[in-house]
Amino acid sequence: MSTQYALDLVYQNKSIKNKEIPAATGDLFDNEIEENWNPQSISWGMIKGYRESGMPFKTNGAEWVDNGIDADCTEIHFCFFGKKRKHVEEIVVMDNGVGMDLETLINSFHIGDALVSKQRKSYECGKFGKGGTIGSLCTAAKKETWTRNKEAAPFIGRCYDLDIVKARNSWDSLSLETTELKEEYKDLFKEKFGDSTGTILVHKKIDKLSNYDINGIASTLRHFLGETFCQYIINERLKIFVDGREVDAKDP
Repeated sequence: MSTQYALDLVYQNKSIKNKEIPAATGDLFDNEIEENWNPQSISWGMIKGYRESGMPFKTNGAEWVDNGIDADCTEIHFCFFGKKRKHVEEIVVMDNGVGMDLETLINSFHIGDALVSKQRKSYECGKFGKGGTIGSLCTAAKKETWTRNKEAAPFIGRCYDLDIVKARNSWDSLSLETTELKEEYKDLFKEKFGDSTGTILVHKKIDKLSNYDINGIASTLRHFLGETFCQYIINERLKIFVDGREVDAKDP
């Protein structure tokens, strides 16, 4: 659902006017949300730099699997959605890990978050606290993260939207209402994991892929993850599914 917002913001001498913004992000310009906007000292220029880092999608996918492993998940699914198989429009990643509380969810959007770095041990995945977020930035202009750390509890959610980041020239995430999680994705999570704890990443406004064909993306990702997480798969510590097919271990 979207709402028309009459905006007249000036950013680098350019006006953004009458821009249609999703309700979840449009609310950012209300006074009440304005008070809750607590950005990091990261400019739009820095975000653009991260986005141009050239990280391939398969590497981004491995970052999300790393995050799932850190959350003690035993199963992770990559799902691709689009009107046609030739053009992916949304990428959903879901796992049955321990989930996050609100503070951890907010911190998960921080780039290079010091808290994450301090809490992780040297051998843990994603110890620098930015891999998952940068991976998403190198894939999509908007990401929603939905999570719950108690079985059968409602999901809590936050998102980044680069339309807003650019307009404000600063980085932060926005809270989402539980009702904004698509029923299709809630049903899919329940089908895979029942009432388990876990996390759902929803990537929207996909704009940074070199290949938008779902079959091609899935095939490349499946092969790479089979090599990268070979030992996890062989030792039956983790099952990975890409576009409905289980990933087989591949000895690199």
